[in-house]
Amino acid sequence: MTTTPQPSRVLLVEDDIAARALLGKYLWRAGFEVSAEETAENALASWRMVGPYDVVVSDVHLPGMSGLDLTSLMLKENPAQSIVLITGDPDEALAYDALSRGPVQYLLKPFELFELEAAVRQAVAQTATRRGAPPVVAAHPREAMVGVVPSEWLTWADDRSYAGSGHADRVSKVAALLYADSRGNAQLDLADLEMAAQAHELGVMLGRSADPVELASRSADLLDDLGSPPAVSQIVRQMHERWDGSGGPAGLRGEAICYGARLLAASDAIDHFTAALTRAGVSPEVAVERAIGLVLVQQGTVFSPEVARAISRERVAIQSICAVPRRDPKPGEFVSRNGRARTFPGAATDTIMQA
Repeated sequence: MTTTPQPSRVLLVEDDIAARALLGKYLWRAGFEVSAEETAENALASWRMVGPYDVVVSDVHLPGMSGLDLTSLMLKENPAQSIVLITGDPDEALAYDALSRGPVQYLLKPFELFELEAAVRQAVAQTATRRGAPPVVAAHPREAMVGVVPSEWLTWADDRSYAGSGHADRVSKVAALLYADSRGNAQLDLADLEMAAQAHELGVMLGRSADPVELASRSADLLDDLGSPPAVSQIVRQMHERWDGSGGPAGLRGEAICYGARLLAASDAIDHFTAALTRAGVSPEVAVERAIGLVLVQQGTVFSPEVARAISRERVAIQSICAVPRRDPKPGEFVSRNGRARTFPGAATDTIMQA
C-alpha cells in the first residue's frame, strides 16, 4: 500500500514577532510542518520533548541564550541535527564559527525568502541521507515537481541565468533536437537529458560563480542531495569536460565523457554565446548563427565532432529556438557554502530586510 510522504518538520526560532510570522507562514506554504518559538530556551525544551526536527531554523541574536549557543547544545546531544542560522550580522568570523560546528548552514540578511526555502530543503535532504532514508523534500504535489526538483527552484535559478530567462527551456529543446538528430543513444534516456538541461544551473542557489565548472558541480551536488537519477547529475557534472581532455572537473577526454554531457555542453554554449552577442548589439538571428559557428570551430577540441555534425544539420531549427528576445538576469544576494554573501546590482524582491 502506498503511503503519503509526511511533511518535513521545521523548528523556527525567531524573537521578532513579525519576522516569525512571515517566515513561519512562508515555510508552511512551501509544504513544511512548522513549530515556532520566541526564545532559544523554549526551543530547546520543545526540541528535547518532541525529539529532533528535520531542520532547526534559528536567528543568531536572541534574548537570553543565543542561536550559536543553542546550536552547540543541540549538536552536542545530536550531532546529526541539521541547523540553518540566520542573522543580520555581516561578521565573517561569526559565519565561520557557525559553519565549523557541524551540519550548519548560514544565511545573511537581507536574503530572499526563496533562499531560506532552498537552505531548508537542502538541509532536509542531508538529514535524510544521514538517516539512510530517501530524501523527503516537502509535501508538494507531483505536478509541482520536475523529476525530484521543485519546479519553483528551477524557475528561480533560470531567472538568474546569465543567458537570460528561459535559458533552461532553450537548452533542453536544443539538446533534445540534437539527441533526435543523432537517433539517440542506448546509454542515455531522453528524460534524463531533459532534466539535466532544466537543472544544470541550479547551483546558483549556493552562490554565483564565474567558474562554469564550479557552478555545474554545485548543481550536480544539489541533484545528488535531492535524490535525482545518477545519470542526471553525471550529465551536469561532466558538461564542462572537453573533447581534448582539457576541461573539468575530472579532465575526461573523448568518449569517456558521457553522451548526455556532450549534448548539453554544446546546447548550453550556443545559448550563452547567443546571449553574449545580443548584449553586444548583434541581432538575435545573426547572433545564433555566429554562436553556432563558435561551437563548430571548436569541434575536436572542446566539443564532440559527432554533436557538431548534428548542429550543422539542425541550424534552422536551432535558430527558431534561440533567436528570441532576452531579459537580463534578476539581481539578488546569494550566500555561498563558505557563508560569504555576494551581492549583485539591482533591487531584489521578496526580501527579508536587515534587522
